[in-house]
This record gives sequence, C-alpha cells and structure tokens, in this order.
Amino acid sequence: MVPQRRTVLLVDDDPLVLALGRRALKRLGVEVLTAANGLEALDHFAERRGDIQVVVTDVDMPHMTGLQLIAAIRELGVESRFVLMSGSGPEEALRAAEQAGLMFVPKPWSPQALVEVVRQALAHAPGGSGDA
Repeated sequence: MVPQRRTVLLVDDDPLVLALGRRALKRLGVEVLTAANGLEALDHFAERRGDIQVVVTDVDMPHMTGLQLIAAIRELGVESRFVLMSGSGPEEALRAAEQAGLMFVPKPWSPQALVEVVRQALAHAPGGSGDA
C-alpha cells in the first residue's frame, strides 16, 4: 500500500505569511496548499475533499473568520485537524482556540514554531503517522 501524501492548507490574507509558511512547512515533506481567505480555502476542499489533513488559518481574514472557516469545513464532514494563528489579541484567540479544542500558534511565529505545531497536528490527524 502506497502511503498517502500528507497535505497542509495554510490560510492567511498576508502574502508574506503564506510564502514564509509554505517554505517552513515544506521542511516536513508535506504538500502545502495556500489560500488568501476562507472562500479560497473552501474551494480547495471542493477540489481535494479528504486530502487535507491539517488546516492552519488566521483568525481575522476578509470574507470569513478562521473560526467560521473551520465551522464550514466541519459542516462538510471533512476530518481535518485545525490550527489557529493570530497576531491581534493573541490571548483572546488562544482562549477561543482552547474552547474549540484547536491548536494555536501566535503571530509572528518563527518557522520552527509553525513547523512544530503542524508536526503535532499531523501526528493526530486522520491517517497521521506521528513521524513528521
């Protein structure tokens, strides 16, 4: 049996965050998809349903918040792990993440911090092997 390629979706309205995040996450040997907002992220799920193990999303974005995006993905019945990131009011965002049972990484993050939280999420994702 050929192992499934692990895929991470990074969602943020800042192109620099997407570029730096993609570069950092490539170190894990995963496929990295990016989206500039929640609507683009949902398009990825329409195209790749079930292929995305981890979603890393900013809290504050145009069109829909990160929490609204997560709710929409869950309504699709997709089993993914979620990581929230925020640079504005990180304590409030951390509380929201904890209440929703989500992982959290504050912005600005170091590449190592982002990689570590996604590594942990992959280890607990459906089909995750913990060897990321």
